[in-house]
Amino acid sequence: MTVRSGWIVDAARRALGRIEQDRRATRRAPVSGLWCDRGQVIDLSTRGMRLMSFRAWGEGQRRRVTVADGKHSAELIARCVWSRQEGLFTHHIGLAFEGVTDEEQRALVVLLRRQDEE
Repeated sequence: MTVRSGWIVDAARRALGRIEQDRRATRRAPVSGLWCDRGQVIDLSTRGMRLMSFRAWGEGQRRRVTVADGKHSAELIARCVWSRQEGLFTHHIGLAFEGVTDEEQRALVVLLRRQDEE
C-alpha cells in the first residue's frame, strides 16, 4: 500500500493554519465599505487584515497599504503572512501590520469603530 506523503503534509498545514487562527491576539472584524489600494478588505484588526486581491503576494513580502472608508484612512506597512489562490484570478492574503505608530494605531481604531456603528 502506498501512502502519498503530500496528502499528509497538506492536511498538517491546514490543521496548523487553524491553530494559528485560534491564537490570534486580536479579534478581526468583518468589514463593509472599507477599501484598500491593494485589494478588497475582507476583515481587519489593529494588527493585520485579510485581503482579496487579483495578484498574489509572496510570503514575507512587505508593501505600504492604505485602508480607508471615505472619511478616514490609515497608511501602514503590511507583511504577507500567507497567500492562497482561491480562484483563477483571486488570491486571499493574510497581512500583519509592522512598525505601527501611535497615530496609525489611532487611525485603525477609528476605522474599526466606524465599522461597529454600521
